[in-house]
Amino acid sequence: MQMAGGGWTLVARTANGGNVRRFGWRIATGALGDDDAPYAVDATTLAPFTEILFGARGGAKSWASPVYARALPAELLTTAALDDGLAPNAGSKAFVGCAGLQGQEPIMLSRVGKTRTADHFVFTDSDATPDFGLHPDGWDTNRQGGTDNCAYDGALTGKPGMIFVR
Repeated sequence: MQMAGGGWTLVARTANGGNVRRFGWRIATGALGDDDAPYAVDATTLAPFTEILFGARGGAKSWASPVYARALPAELLTTAALDDGLAPNAGSKAFVGCAGLQGQEPIMLSRVGKTRTADHFVFTDSDATPDFGLHPDGWDTNRQGGTDNCAYDGALTGKPGMIFVR
């Protein structure tokens, strides 16, 4: 809530072994106070918002490394064209960790959207690969080669995660 100037609202939080089937921008699931289960708020109730803070989750509602912030189009949840497509992001800023990034956009985090997807929050590099992003049990950003790669997958794959908006 206080990172990067504060005023953030929790949209999603993963949990180890998260086994909910519905988890995404338009899905309300779980309980805010149950940190051991996946949680998502129906983000259409928060719209419009223009910034997103997302990254690796530590314990309870704390951050681990890395954490990213970026601008989003205000129309993300309100325009039909973006509802089914992927909105290019306005560039990211790494707030915590991911030392290899040095101001560049991680490729697999360069687009966010597919807001009708009901089983995860889509973060990817292409409309053709909407399977990547934040799932109920953690991030899958298509890590290649078995090591964290800041420039490619944002060093998030396999980590629990959270998403906040304002």
